Amino acid sequence: MSYCDGNDSQLKSILAIINHYSENDIIANKHNASISLVEQMCDGTKRFPPMEKYCKTHTVKNIPTSKCPIKMHLEKAFTNLSSKLCIKIPKKNSLIDFLSVLPTILTCAMIHENNIIHGFISNGFLDDKSH
Repeated sequence: MSYCDGNDSQLKSILAIINHYSENDIIANKHNASISLVEQMCDGTKRFPPMEKYCKTHTVKNIPTSKCPIKMHLEKAFTNLSSKLCIKIPKKNSLIDFLSVLPTILTCAMIHENNIIHGFISNGFLDDKSH
């Protein structure tokens, strides 16, 4: 099951690969953004404050591309998309840097169980004793 909220572009992205969803028995659902916390327990996790903290301390700007495989793949992807993207070089470099460190930032932000469990308890999927 897959839920999305927000604008029509999210719905269009699902419709573009609806055959993939069907082949893999994935049910696509769209709901109002105002109830996403109810249906998407990960929206209620306490991940944003720690992520913001780690964003300020993690970077690959000073690491050569040859020493950072994820940075290398992202640079190639942006190069391949350059004819379709109208993005200034400083913004592109910032995106590459952010996406390169995002796995580490998410790992650091979500390492504490309470940061994750909170979203499941707050929407009623778990009670505070059963987890």
